[in-house]
Amino acid sequence: MAPLMGDPGVSLWLLRGVYVILTMCVLFVQLMPISLTPAQWAPPDVMLAISLAWAQRRPGILPIWLVAGTFLLLDIMFQRPPGVWAALGLLTIEWFKSRERQNTEVAFAVEWLSVAGSVVIMTLMYRGILLATALDAGPLHLATWQGALTVALYPLVVLASHFIFGIRRTAPNETDLKS
Repeated sequence: MAPLMGDPGVSLWLLRGVYVILTMCVLFVQLMPISLTPAQWAPPDVMLAISLAWAQRRPGILPIWLVAGTFLLLDIMFQRPPGVWAALGLLTIEWFKSRERQNTEVAFAVEWLSVAGSVVIMTLMYRGILLATALDAGPLHLATWQGALTVALYPLVVLASHFIFGIRRTAPNETDLKS
């Protein structure tokens, strides 16, 4: 499959549609009942990894309403307290989008470390909010697994985004997609 961004006829709305389709695929796969025993590990937050990668490379693809709607849907479908993880994800993604110009000249290792730090901070804040509101935060080892696997998945998401969808960083003299 040729990269989508290489074709000038492909619109921004098609890439947003791809994001929605990816969301539905992640929901389908993660909601499938695979085992009836309690999990010893948690799967990575694939949509967070995709959103962070796309926000750093092409922030125009992910408007605030699309990210908010996607993460709120994920909160509801995964039976998390609605809006908590969505708000943390939205704030993190918007922070990365605002730094897109500074990130054009950063090495991938630095980018990966900043994503790792953000995932750790999000996880700690999420658990803190749940504990402060007396909600069940779940086992710490599951949150640790999920955060570690999300960080480990990030380079694969970046590669797939680049080679399958053609989503790459903007050059310093290039403008991003808007609309």
